[in-house]
Amino acid sequence: MQIKQIDNVLTITLRGFEELKVLNLFVFIIISFFESNDSAP
Repeated sequence: MQIKQIDNVLTITLRGFEELKVLNLFVFIIISFFESNDSAP
């Protein structure tokens, strides 16, 4: 039972990391998009 609980926590943590990576990528794309718009004449 204890091992199963730890496994669940690890799964949730890994899923959180995946969502965080996607969110960071999304923010990075938005920031670079605005920066390229600013540098355009």
